[in-house]
Amino acid sequence: MRRIDLSGAQLQNATLERAVITDASLDEADFTDANLRRTDFGASRLPRARFNGANLQGARFVSSSLPEVDFTGANLREGRLDSADLTAARFVNAEVDDGSFYNARLRGADFTDATASGARFARANMEGARLQGADLSDANLEQVNLEDADLRGANLKGANLDGAALSGADFTGANLERADLRNASIRGTVFDEARLGNATWVDRSHCRPRSVGECG
Repeated sequence: MRRIDLSGAQLQNATLERAVITDASLDEADFTDANLRRTDFGASRLPRARFNGANLQGARFVSSSLPEVDFTGANLREGRLDSADLTAARFVNAEVDDGSFYNARLRGADFTDATASGARFARANMEGARLQGADLSDANLEQVNLEDADLRGANLKGANLDGAALSGADFTGANLERADLRNASIRGTVFDEARLGNATWVDRSHCRPRSVGECG
């Protein structure tokens, strides 16, 4: 299905597994609790669409327009959202483990309590994003823009933050053990009570195993 217009469609609980819905118009469509496993939404327009609780494992949204879309509680494991516009999107309690957000626009997105272990966010714009309590362990955040982002209590153990823009970000109480912070910009960044054991610091020095709040 290419170039179809399903704007405002009510597709709750629908089964569209492995469907190809590319270059489509799906403004404000409702896919709550739908089975969309491996479905391809590439280059489609989905502003304010709802995917609450949907199964989107392995789904593709490459180069799609998804501002203010709601993925609350959705399964997006192994999903492909490279170069997608996800401005102000909601991923609260969503599962995006091993997903790919390369070069995505995620400014103001909400990942509160989401799981994104092993996810790839390299070069994404996540300025002002909310990631409180999110699991970003082993995630690739290389050269990502996280300026003014809220990462309080987030798990970034083993994450790659090489060259990331972190100015004004809040890592209070976050777990950054074994994280790679080489070449990151940290002007005004808050690390209060953050665990930095064995992390690689911005100047390439290695933090001591029990470093908390600062790289000792």
